[in-house]
Amino acid sequence: MRDDLAYWLTGLIDAAGTFTIYPSSCRFRLSLLAEDAAVLEDIRTEVGVGGVYPITVYGNTRPRFSWEVQSKQDCSALSRFLDQYPLRTSKQASYMVWRRAVAFWNSSEGTSEERREALNYLSKLLS
Repeated sequence: MRDDLAYWLTGLIDAAGTFTIYPSSCRFRLSLLAEDAAVLEDIRTEVGVGGVYPITVYGNTRPRFSWEVQSKQDCSALSRFLDQYPLRTSKQASYMVWRRAVAFWNSSEGTSEERREALNYLSKLLS
């Protein structure tokens, strides 16, 4: 990916990205209005991870789509990308917690229960 595109993407992630940690997994989501879904597809293609999905909306909410990164391999790849092209806002602190959770999730050290407890602890740091 070209540097200018990569820095544009990190700016978009700073503005609209969400890092989530669950007791047994991690996820990243970037949501845009449905009319911008092609942008999310371009991002998915450029970064080479995740998928683009419609988001269920309620009431008068405008239709949205999201680029979601959920697998261990894809979260690790996104983490490497964001290490190379760092976030510049306070979201960097959330990313660093998420990055640590991804490392635990991918680790084979300790028991699965210990990894689950570590993810649970880190998820509380993002709350």
